[in-house]
Amino acid sequence: MQEENTVQEQEQTPRVSRVREYMTAKFPDREFGDDSELEQALYDYLTQSDKKIAGHEAANKTIMEVVQAYPEFAQIIEDVANGIPVQVAIARQFDPSELAVPEGEPDYEAYKQAAEERTKRLADMKARVETREKTYTDGKIKRRCSEWDYLRKI
Repeated sequence: MQEENTVQEQEQTPRVSRVREYMTAKFPDREFGDDSELEQALYDYLTQSDKKIAGHEAANKTIMEVVQAYPEFAQIIEDVANGIPVQVAIARQFDPSELAVPEGEPDYEAYKQAAEERTKRLADMKARVETREKTYTDGKIKRRCSEWDYLRKI
């Protein structure tokens, strides 16, 4: 008798589609009204996913081409992924003299420009850190001075 009631309850309870369950779990903050709204949301999600997948496939293809042309890059990536510091991973694959382009070589100007850009980028980064630290330190000193002023008044 109890089994019959359970079967009847299941027949009366409308089954939520697996797609609706998936989309509701994926986007808990969204309400999906009728089936056409759910279908449009699913279509939009699948379209975006396809674009992302295509981008990942293109990036992966490029990476694979570079790694096939320069297998030492694959080893550097693997080493770094396994916790080896970047400098050590590079040193395992390249002699320091191989990293500099000699003057007069076709790529020398690009090498020189890249080195200058890196030097500028590092200097800018250092200046930002110093400014942040100075601002923090100055703020801390001012806060302490005002705390002392407050305590003197008490």
